[in-house]
Amino acid sequence: GTKLCADYSENTFTEFKKKLAERLRAKLPDVSALELQGLIDKRSDFASKCCSINSPPLYCDLEIEAEMKNTL
Repeated sequence: GTKLCADYSENTFTEFKKKLAERLRAKLPDVSALELQGLIDKRSDFASKCCSINSPPLYCDLEIEAEMKNTL
């Protein structure tokens, strides 16, 4: 989460999504293009909602918890 939010705050949204796609492609080389796009959309949506000082803490905590369960 920290790296994701750092990238989100340091780049334009377009550049953020491009870098996110590159990282996910490298990390998950066997994932289909459709699945990759889904992951990019999900993580960029999370970043846009939860990487600012005014983010809703309860929502973001639940999203992080759900993501951790999905990756285990």
